[in-house]
Amino acid sequence: MIVAALAIAAATITYSKDIAPLVTDRCAMCHHAGGSAPFALETYDDVKRHASQIVKVTASRFMPPWKADPIDGPFVGQHPLTDIEISTIRQWVDAGAPAGDARNVPPPRQWPDGWQLGKPDLVVTLPEPYTLQAFVVVILGGLGRVSATVVGGLLFGMIEVFAQSIPGSGSVYANAIALGLLVLVLVTRPQGLLGRRP
Repeated sequence: MIVAALAIAAATITYSKDIAPLVTDRCAMCHHAGGSAPFALETYDDVKRHASQIVKVTASRFMPPWKADPIDGPFVGQHPLTDIEISTIRQWVDAGAPAGDARNVPPPRQWPDGWQLGKPDLVVTLPEPYTLQAFVVVILGGLGRVSATVVGGLLFGMIEVFAQSIPGSGSVYANAIALGLLVLVLVTRPQGLLGRRP
């Protein structure tokens, strides 16, 4: 009886022994204080608070994010969760998310500022911000019709004239208004204001 209880205890999945190394290795690169993710996953409390969400997004393979087609890989930095690791996370959550021995938690990683995967070989920058005005005009008016593009151009021109009348940085306002209108059109009429439905 005692031997069976010890075997069960040894097989218990815990945060400190099983989950913390996975989260540190696969999630914390983005999910750390100051990282690109909306919340940190650096402590047991952080992970437990988001446990059910983690189960859902890992089971659907939404997280960790990797958009490249695996057929074209393998890629540098590719580090998806295996089916066994996803199952381990689910079992841990189903068991009530036991913490385990805090002495087994890996030490916290220090994350560099800037590029998390190392600086790219080439970083291209423009001397000043640039908006693809032609793209905005075509999307606003709609693809597939010259008249729609003309309407989009007129609308964009009116936005620029209106924005220039605002005291201060008129071009900043023009870009912000045009971007807001572009998003609104894409959400409500993806084919553009006068574009044809596919």
